Amino acid sequence: MELDDIAKNIKEVSLAAMFRFCIPGDDPPADVLARAHCTTVGAAEGELGSSTAGSSRKPTRSENDDHKPPLKRTLAIEICKLFESLVEIASAETSSRSQVDLHVDFQDTGGYADCKRLINPPGGIFLNMDQDTLVDTDEEAALTASKDEARRTKWLGHTPWANLVSPIEVEVEDYKCAFTFYGEPKHRRLLNRTGNRSLERLLKHVGQLFIRHHRTHVYSLYVFCHQARILYFDRAYTLVSESFEYGTSQETALHAFFWRIAHMSREQLGFDPTVVPAHPHDVKAMLEYGPEAPTNYIERQLYRALSRDPDEPGTGPVSTRWPPYQLTMCGRRYIIGRPTFASPTLYGRCTRGYLAYDIEGKAVRFLKDSWRPDLERVQPEHKVYERLKANGVTENVLTCLGYENVPDSDGSWQLTRTHELISSTRPARGHYRILFEQVCRPLIDFTDFGELTERICEAIYAHCCAWEGAGILHRDVSVNNIMIFEF
Repeated sequence: MELDDIAKNIKEVSLAAMFRFCIPGDDPPADVLARAHCTTVGAAEGELGSSTAGSSRKPTRSENDDHKPPLKRTLAIEICKLFESLVEIASAETSSRSQVDLHVDFQDTGGYADCKRLINPPGGIFLNMDQDTLVDTDEEAALTASKDEARRTKWLGHTPWANLVSPIEVEVEDYKCAFTFYGEPKHRRLLNRTGNRSLERLLKHVGQLFIRHHRTHVYSLYVFCHQARILYFDRAYTLVSESFEYGTSQETALHAFFWRIAHMSREQLGFDPTVVPAHPHDVKAMLEYGPEAPTNYIERQLYRALSRDPDEPGTGPVSTRWPPYQLTMCGRRYIIGRPTFASPTLYGRCTRGYLAYDIEGKAVRFLKDSWRPDLERVQPEHKVYERLKANGVTENVLTCLGYENVPDSDGSWQLTRTHELISSTRPARGHYRILFEQVCRPLIDFTDFGELTERICEAIYAHCCAWEGAGILHRDVSVNNIMIFEF
């Protein structure tokens, strides 16, 4: 999808609406604000911003010809101090203790090439977990590359995707921003080449987070000098707050955002409550099942799902970017890891497929995860399989073992919410899973032209039977929707 089409799903809302609708919780009381870190007025006027503190007027070259933008690390350190001060206060309060242990971290942007890959956000809010098992890059090299490491080491690290909660983007040049700032009227998206690149980078960061995690929504923060915007992503739209100034004792919107984040549960932060990190014992059982897998292809896919070298699966993970998870569906527990495929789109069905290991049944299945429209006239996928089975159409058709409208912790269906602020006529999207008995290979994995021809003929015959026997027309018979039965 083109960037202009994607941008149509990005809508600006007022800061008040963002807090009221998307960010649950209370604002920090006055005594908390009095103890929290604030940017000094001198820093706001000089090092941290390019306009007078408290002003929304964009400076011109004639006003400040000698001005140099602040260093990104200067902004990063101030943001880290602000967040840390609020988390420490929240954690110390017995009546309102933080429900999730969090910290903020930024990449080293000086002289370390790995940090400049498009996939990595410059910083973010993270869950505090075992860094020895999660960080997969050479942190010592990054520390050595820093000229002022003594000042920065406390918040210096690399992006551990396994425990990233909310990415933070930082920019110090206005023409490089993805959005406009300084209270400029429409349009909130900065329409130039560098602005498009920045927006594309932001969307890729969040898209990777949705693919690698199991999330219902994602919060993000976009910082430009001493102004910022809060973003809220789900599978329908992206909401962007109006720009606001932050960090001083008078401008406390960012304090409020961090304070609420610090008091959220995992579910409120956007983590799917039906998916939790897998227990090492269950991961070990899945690895031990590998040699017993029905086919060599399934064995190798099993190791791939767990980020193991198929030729040496006992040597440990080759990457920590795809941690294994335990997923609960229809009362049964499964281990899933790296998806066999994942749609790169940020909005829509956003389909992902997983090789799922049944912990109790000691078998492998195929799990399909997507976000379907919440419309009665749109038939969920399991209904199609039920109809085919009821009409005796089973040859060359997958066997559906179960399905689920994925529930929140309170039992309600996981639904997108952003449409409520944008268009009451647009339907929500609901989180949906379907489980199949068979594991298949993609059509492009055919062994020779003879097998390719045979499989396409079987697919044509199956679709013919579906139409003549059950009145079902697929409407998207494409290479990704024709699979080869593996077992």
